[in-house]
Amino acid sequence: MVRSESLTRRQVASLLVTGSVGAIAGCASTGDDDGADAETSNDTDGSNDSDPNLREAETDLTIRIEDENGDPVSSENATVEIVDHATDIEYTIEQEIEDGVAEPQFIEATTYTVTIVSEEYEDAEQEISLEAGDEEELSFELEAAS
Repeated sequence: MVRSESLTRRQVASLLVTGSVGAIAGCASTGDDDGADAETSNDTDGSNDSDPNLREAETDLTIRIEDENGDPVSSENATVEIVDHATDIEYTIEQEIEDGVAEPQFIEATTYTVTIVSEEYEDAEQEISLEAGDEEELSFELEAAS
């Protein structure tokens, strides 16, 4: 069963960073349950600039979306949905698709299914596996809905 969440790009990046930091902090625990040894940061802008190790692990995905005429598709006409295969969680990327480009950020090295959903166009789907530090691009050419 796939859970569905509606998150912005920054929320997705922050969620993935927080989960990774929590897992690392849990492994490094000294057994003191007062939480004093687990320092985490609530990085709400998704930049991770304060921790260079997390920044290096981040992966970037650029999604280019065009119609069959090569014209860029906007957020008004399409939505980007991403399923994380490791967690089976579906994310709807709420960021603006500008000039046919969406750029969700991920730090987890895993496989994702990216689906472009639209009422005006046929849905399109691609799968991509990301490794730490990857900068990948997916291109979609949407056909008009019949």
